[in-house]
Amino acid sequence: MTGEIDQLQFDFGDAFGSLDAQASSYPPEMEAYWADQFRQHHRLVGFSDGAPPERAFSYFEFENSKVAVLFRCARPDDAGRNFSHALIGERRFLANLALPLTQWRHWPTSSGARARLAKLSPSLLHDETSDHRLDEAARYHALPAAGLLAALLDDPDGHLSVVGAPDSAVAPVLWAVRDVMAVVAAGTSWRRPWTFSTHEVEDEHRDHLPSLLFLPGAPLSGPAPGRVRVPFLGGDQPLHVLANRLLAHYRDDGSAGLREAVQPLVRYEQDLSKRVAVLLDAFTRVAAPPPPQPPVEQPPVVGWDVPGGDPEPGAVPDLPGETRTVAEPEPVVRTETAESVLVPVLYGLTERVGALADAVRQLAVAREERPGTAPDRPAPPSPAVRQNQAQAHPPPHYRAGYDQAAHHHPGAPRARSGAPVRPSGVVGWLADNPWGVVLLVIVLLFGFLLGVLTV
Repeated sequence: MTGEIDQLQFDFGDAFGSLDAQASSYPPEMEAYWADQFRQHHRLVGFSDGAPPERAFSYFEFENSKVAVLFRCARPDDAGRNFSHALIGERRFLANLALPLTQWRHWPTSSGARARLAKLSPSLLHDETSDHRLDEAARYHALPAAGLLAALLDDPDGHLSVVGAPDSAVAPVLWAVRDVMAVVAAGTSWRRPWTFSTHEVEDEHRDHLPSLLFLPGAPLSGPAPGRVRVPFLGGDQPLHVLANRLLAHYRDDGSAGLREAVQPLVRYEQDLSKRVAVLLDAFTRVAAPPPPQPPVEQPPVVGWDVPGGDPEPGAVPDLPGETRTVAEPEPVVRTETAESVLVPVLYGLTERVGALADAVRQLAVAREERPGTAPDRPAPPSPAVRQNQAQAHPPPHYRAGYDQAAHHHPGAPRARSGAPVRPSGVVGWLADNPWGVVLLVIVLLFGFLLGVLTV
């Protein structure tokens, strides 16, 4: 790697001096020019009168493809009187080394005697910086940076002031965010200058102000026109949810794993904003609940599922944890009509008539089987025989009464004392024919109900 990297140091010349260029690899006229470019950026102070961080880094891009990485370090025993060291070179040499140089171990922390500094080789810087350490730190610190990534997904070219980022985590977080954006935008024409400053206390307008500023807290003034302040940590907005999920993929699987998850979704979109819309839909979409299914009517359940029921032959009991559902019977709406009222009455009366017929039949059987009529006993004399026997041999005390009754009532039937007189006509017929009574009741009952139903 051919080329040269220039150096420029800023320090206090004496106890009462100001922070100014003390040594460089430039000739005097170029040293003055570059000292003026950094005059608004080489101080390191704490936020709100607090102590400044031990180290801070900034990356600038200038005209004519020149870029610079500025290192600032604080002196614990001399607050506000920091030392600064800048490396200046071509973009093609330093742009990719800006973040790895935050891990470089050869940054000087003070200026020696004023002397001419040597130029550095880009190959030497490349060999002495390692992306591996920054990769590991980036995956460790990636997840909390959802606020910054969400803001870049919303405005990929925006100038942002990130509020609330810890100084020690800025470089790894910025490395992770840059990796994720490179995966999302792979194959498009989108490019942005990743200029940054890991520690600032205000974000008002200054010349060559980096596009990404990290502040411990929100300053009282500012920001500069066109700059937006965003929180370091994410929220619950959709873009923040997407940023969290992309960073989680990056943390778990690295850039290669994230690329495998993202590229199949966005490879046909060449516009970055449309890619973000596709990822927003894919990574934050919540599956809609299935539509409610109509209830399935089940046959009535008998056997083991019925309380107190016995298993049917061949029935298989439910497995543990299974519950057989039984459809609730639909309510029956009853309509009161003459037929619905009288038909049950008719059935009830029919049952009662049947019971009456059974009783009459049992009574007839009992009469036929009363004592003295069994086949092994002699049959009793018929009424005619008994009457002839009585006339032939009347008792003495009865004969006179009988003759008087016969003489007083001519043609009246004669009966012996104590025997009931047999009724005649319809009553006698009904007495001798009990089934006739039943038949008569049935005919009258059906005639009554038929007349009611036809009204």
